[in-house]
Amino acid sequence: MAKSIRIATLLAVIFGLIGIFGIGHIYLRRFRMGVVLIGISVLFYFITLNPINQIWKLIELPEDQLQAAKGDGTAQGRLIVLLFWGIIYIVFFIWQIRDVRRIARQIRSSTYYGDTFSG
Repeated sequence: MAKSIRIATLLAVIFGLIGIFGIGHIYLRRFRMGVVLIGISVLFYFITLNPINQIWKLIELPEDQLQAAKGDGTAQGRLIVLLFWGIIYIVFFIWQIRDVRRIARQIRSSTYYGDTFSG
């Protein structure tokens, strides 16, 4: 059964933007890779959740407490961690879209059964 490159790419982009990788792979019947990517999505969520919550708490602080928090360097450290993981997220987001497109093209040009090719 031929799978649409457009649908696979659209699924990868839309779900990737909300932080869920692997849906395009599952659409293409690459179940193992899709589950691994969903697991990585969960990992990204938990790694970035704490710094994001801490930054929001700093934003909500009164001015005098905000100045004290800025002085101890924790805000800058959390921002650096968030920036680091944000860059990794963007690279991973782009990679999974390119991978879905590559797999869809292979499916279209070959006989494809699950995770293996024949023919």
